[in-house]
Amino acid sequence: MEAYNASDRFRRAVIRLLVTAISVSSAHAATASSTETETLIGLSLEELLQVTVTSVSRKPQSLSTSAAAVFVISQNDIQRSGARTIPDLLRMVPGLQIAQVDASTWAVTARGSNGVFANKLLILMDGRTLYDPLFSGVYWDAQDTALAAIDRIEVIRGPGAALWGANAVNGVINIITKNSQDTHGFKASVATGTSTRLETTAQWGGAIGDAVDYRIFGKYFSRDGFATKQAGTVFDDWKMSRIGGRLDWAASAEDTLTITAEYYDGEVGENVLENSVMPPYSTVINTEVEPQGGFINAGWSHIFSETSSLDVRVFYDHRDRKVLSPQVERDTYDIDLQHHFMPWSRHDVVWGFGIRSSSDDTTGSETISLNPADRTQRLFGGFVQDEIRVLGDEVFLTLGTKIEKSNFSPSNDFEWSPNLRLSWLISDTNTLWGSVARAIRTPSRIELDGRVLGFVDPPFSATNPDPIPFALTINGEPSFDNEEVIAYEIGYRAKPFESMTVDVALFYNDYDNLRFSAVMPVVCQPANLPISNPGCFAFGLPAYVELPITFNNQDSQETKGVEIAASYNAFEWWRINASYSYLKISGGNVVAAIASTDDDSPEHQLSLRSNMHISDTMDLDVWARYVDKLKIQQVDSYVGLDVRFAWQALPQLTVNLIGRNLLESGHVEFREESDTSLPIEVERELIAELLWQF
Repeated sequence: MEAYNASDRFRRAVIRLLVTAISVSSAHAATASSTETETLIGLSLEELLQVTVTSVSRKPQSLSTSAAAVFVISQNDIQRSGARTIPDLLRMVPGLQIAQVDASTWAVTARGSNGVFANKLLILMDGRTLYDPLFSGVYWDAQDTALAAIDRIEVIRGPGAALWGANAVNGVINIITKNSQDTHGFKASVATGTSTRLETTAQWGGAIGDAVDYRIFGKYFSRDGFATKQAGTVFDDWKMSRIGGRLDWAASAEDTLTITAEYYDGEVGENVLENSVMPPYSTVINTEVEPQGGFINAGWSHIFSETSSLDVRVFYDHRDRKVLSPQVERDTYDIDLQHHFMPWSRHDVVWGFGIRSSSDDTTGSETISLNPADRTQRLFGGFVQDEIRVLGDEVFLTLGTKIEKSNFSPSNDFEWSPNLRLSWLISDTNTLWGSVARAIRTPSRIELDGRVLGFVDPPFSATNPDPIPFALTINGEPSFDNEEVIAYEIGYRAKPFESMTVDVALFYNDYDNLRFSAVMPVVCQPANLPISNPGCFAFGLPAYVELPITFNNQDSQETKGVEIAASYNAFEWWRINASYSYLKISGGNVVAAIASTDDDSPEHQLSLRSNMHISDTMDLDVWARYVDKLKIQQVDSYVGLDVRFAWQALPQLTVNLIGRNLLESGHVEFREESDTSLPIEVERELIAELLWQF
């Protein structure tokens, strides 16, 4: 109730802010920038190839010269997609597997190993990690911001560990927000729909003197839950309140300071299966998770010369998830320093180091618990990368590695993550590149210290004729060590025609020391003795019989595939974007995969987006997607169709009508691998939105 009251107060505050800002800002309408009010097709094809990215080499470079499989989601893509969340935006990226589990939960990965607890993809926002050591993944229900404040999302498929460190195994996603200088004025939106009860955002940006720019925003939404495949009442609705801002200070010609901060508070409904070795053994519970937290992220940049600069970033992040077991409260401190310089004319060097401390305090239950209940992860390391001009300005060789150490690694050794990249600029519009890299994933708290009561067969049931319960448990293993991959990639990026760009990437990944679910001998409890031991029956029947499953590093796997992205300007007012990805997974343990349905990803995916600027005041955007079936989970393939119609009714007012998943009333996209929730159908949704900007 307290969380709800807080959300209610926040919603009223946002509405008051919106009304006040409209009255204050109306005087500035005549001087509004045309770039903020006009809806455009987007960048030209030449500009697409020259888009500056920073996540590949931790320094600015053009997309056309990057020796990696890179895809950039621009602010224009975000606006025209009609998507309401970051995971839905990521569906346009070839090589990513995005599946919605329920109204607030997604499985997000790159190049396989998908799951709600997907653990091989590193997610960043302005360089701040969103990764959670509890399960080596991301809580997507708490990862949000004002989408209008996002400048771009840079997506790297393939290892990025040489620069970004552990867990950047299959890729890196860096969400980069706009400089406050680019968000002056007022922007607000209000949306409602068949599943969205209310979504409202208010953003205000301005300047203090000539050197300081700022913006503040507030966001609130309330969304209904989806329906289960079994057609029952579902308690997966989602409410979230968020407030934040950014400040950019140009202290001098050489020094800039950036500070971003956000606070969020919400309620997330969950339809979960609680297991017990006591009657009634298994119960479906409708409960609410209360994610709450915030962060402050500060960065300082200093330019020594045209060939030398220094960047320092410090952040503090607090996260608190209440009610649903395990309850977790986490505090993370991080400092990162990097230096970019050119020691010789043919060498461009980036080096740096970082330290992170992340402490948790958990409260478990019979279904899920951790021992010890609280623990601190300490991670420190350094990196160096040298980009060498081998042949004029056409051929570049990049050599780099990161070395780091974590107390979550039982071996307690330093880990190396080297990479080698070669880029050949055949012409201004043709680039051939290749790479080989090693990356690691450190164990999660669950894998080291967790205990999960998977399911319980009641006594005298059809599958358990014995007089005592039979329980399956999944248990962490303190000796569980790092997973690793050796990845090979080759790609080609080109503009074959004046009106077309094409980006192709092929990859082969060789994984080793992967998590393996080992079945241990059956024991009786609470004696914890083999069931064949007479001690189990020394004082009568045991309370229950347990089949323990533990983790070790005995599995291996190979993945290979191709990813294609193309952009075509049919006319000046009409652009078509298409992508296709193929993924083949081989090896691995079939029994382990069935017991835990992660590593289940579609072989084929297709995406086709059409953006039409049909008049000075109207846009029509259509997005069709095909996602192949999930064989292990027995989830059918599906075709999604989203449509957005935008009408600029007034110079300062735009009306958006959005339809999502229009081809069917609902479809299942994924089954949570822990089997603690019921399968949920993602429903068709219709949304109406009003957008003001001054």
